[in-house]
Amino acid sequence: MSRLSEISSSPTLREFAQGAAQSSIMPVADFLAPTVEVPTSTGRYKVYTEKNRFHIPDTLRTLGGRASELRFEVGDATFNCEPHALDYPVDNLEQLEAEGLENMLREGAVAVAEVAALAHEKSVIDAALAAVGAGTDKAWNSAADPIADVDDAILAVIKAAKYGSLMGVGILFGATAWKVFKNQEKVRGRFVVGNGGGRAALGLAVPTEQSA
Repeated sequence: MSRLSEISSSPTLREFAQGAAQSSIMPVADFLAPTVEVPTSTGRYKVYTEKNRFHIPDTLRTLGGRASELRFEVGDATFNCEPHALDYPVDNLEQLEAEGLENMLREGAVAVAEVAALAHEKSVIDAALAAVGAGTDKAWNSAADPIADVDDAILAVIKAAKYGSLMGVGILFGATAWKVFKNQEKVRGRFVVGNGGGRAALGLAVPTEQSA
């Protein structure tokens, strides 16, 4: 076995590479398109649209009767997990000591993981923007309530999806949208703090986004 094969098959190096891949996951991509484990590289999945929304079947059956079937219709889609790969070349292997070679492979694992995660996030964002289409500008004056507007949008999504308590709704702000939202007067007014010194000691706490 060559020195490269021996080092690259090291359990320690493999665990390091797996850890680098996990730590490089981009939060935006994981939020918009969470990873879903599938049994095979190709298969079918249900597509829910405005025309065909989530349907709750009748699960009651008579003794000895047939159960309701969960069917795939014509409008459902097929997934295809196409392979992706990056190559990190290592030159002058014969001139490297075993320790130096392992460090270089660790460096390569980190570089490949970061670039792959960035490429994945870009593809996810591009697909999301293409699916959503052009957005609508929203300007809030002093009389508007941005939080109420967001609540209304969330409620509309929950009612339209009809997915019950399994429905998890999240919001993704772009940098510009978040700046506009958090600095609007009624949003800032909801985050009032004080030090116990009376009304004169009241101040504003600016809401912050979750960091990865």
